[in-house]
Amino acid sequence: MTIEYGQLYTNARGDVREVLAVAGDMVDYLEQTGEDPQQGQCSVVEFESWVEA
Repeated sequence: MTIEYGQLYTNARGDVREVLAVAGDMVDYLEQTGEDPQQGQCSVVEFESWVEA
């Protein structure tokens, strides 16, 4: 899976994350689910697992 800057990703539960940055094996994202967007960071592997959840 290729994780691209600026793209929106949705998992099976309908949660949405916007990728803010990809640096090495870390992904910075904005969790768009809910009324209060939250910024977070995780590894590429964790992000891929979230997308497949």
